[in-house]
Amino acid sequence: LKRSISHIRSFVCFASKQKNMSFIYEAFKLLRVLDLLVIRISNFPNQILNLVLLRYLALRGKYLILESSISNLWNLETLIVKESIGNVIPVTVWKMVKLRHLCIEGENFVKEPPSIDGYPSVWKNLQTITNIRPSSSCTNILARTPNLRKLGFCGNLTHKGHLWLPDLDFLNHLETLKLLNRQNDGHSYNLQGVKFPLNLKRLTLSNTALEWKEMSTLGMLPNLESLKLEFQACVGPRWETSDGG
Repeated sequence: LKRSISHIRSFVCFASKQKNMSFIYEAFKLLRVLDLLVIRISNFPNQILNLVLLRYLALRGKYLILESSISNLWNLETLIVKESIGNVIPVTVWKMVKLRHLCIEGENFVKEPPSIDGYPSVWKNLQTITNIRPSSSCTNILARTPNLRKLGFCGNLTHKGHLWLPDLDFLNHLETLKLLNRQNDGHSYNLQGVKFPLNLKRLTLSNTALEWKEMSTLGMLPNLESLKLEFQACVGPRWETSDGG
């Protein structure tokens, strides 16, 4: 039995309470998949860093902060963190060149990588990044992710009466975009200056308080197939569609 356990490649936990989980990291050294989403973890388990063959890691924790040494998991392709309320992404994630999907709840700020050895200038394998906080450096960061297909912004997305986003029109592979505005002061906003990528297929808006007339702007996106309007996505008395719309 011990020999067969040592060859386990995937571990999905269904326990509802956090107990002594150290046996996982000791017994299953060849794990490729580790899913602990049903357990709320208070601190990052450093023993996970010994599982260097991991391809998929999913954790849950309100105050969970990823250690900078997370980059030691150099084979990781999918990293998921649920329920986090603060910024949990260390700059060392740039070293994880095989990473394809970075899905972190909360408002997260991704720092630009330093110009030193070990930090690639382009994150060419990254396809998904969710819940990043818009900032003045976002354009430079996104320019380093040329193959991004799914993107989510979370934070204050408004500025002087407009919905504010970094330029996205250069992301030629971006197909899915979600915008979650955390600050709604009761005003309505427009899309003046926002540049969406032309290949966008799926768009989700939440608490963006757009004027209904902006739907005609979104209707001009040539490849848009799905428009999902969540809570307070648009405000106003009614949506007046145009002819043929």
